[in-house]
Amino acid sequence: MLIAIFGNVDSVTLTKLGATNHQLMMTDHPAEAETLRQCVESGIGHVVCKAEWRNLLHPTAKIEPRMNDRTGTIEDCNINGGFTRDARMAERADAIIFGGGVNPKRREMIEHYGGETPVKDVEPPKLSPEEAQAELDKIFSSEPVAEPAPRRSRRKKEEQPEPVAEPVAELEEAPF
Repeated sequence: MLIAIFGNVDSVTLTKLGATNHQLMMTDHPAEAETLRQCVESGIGHVVCKAEWRNLLHPTAKIEPRMNDRTGTIEDCNINGGFTRDARMAERADAIIFGGGVNPKRREMIEHYGGETPVKDVEPPKLSPEEAQAELDKIFSSEPVAEPAPRRSRRKKEEQPEPVAEPVAELEEAPF
């Protein structure tokens, strides 16, 4: 089964949905950056689908001059490259998962091209203020950031077993 992921979905949620037992497809869009990072760190199998910004011969290409950040020059660009990528993913997917950070117009277009493909909405991962600040420090700092110290509680906690994801019965069925 091929599952397309749009938006931020954390690896714990993917495991709970049983999606890690299938082939995952995601984009290099900034809205999926956190999901991609977690898949790489967790060893979850995935394929990254890139937009064809430089494919000027595509039938749906709309060409406009844009600044190339790498070379500093103005070049022709297919501004429909991202839409084409999302439509292709939606058409090929057996299931679609929407996380946080997906623009409503982008979602509408993906659902249109996905047709009758099953769709699952999940909440975006939520970070505590300390975790969010630590992530920002990692991104914007050139120095390595020390991990925040674990919080200490005066109460003794009972040890509880970690939740285990339920296995998917058959690979052909949607995990949700």
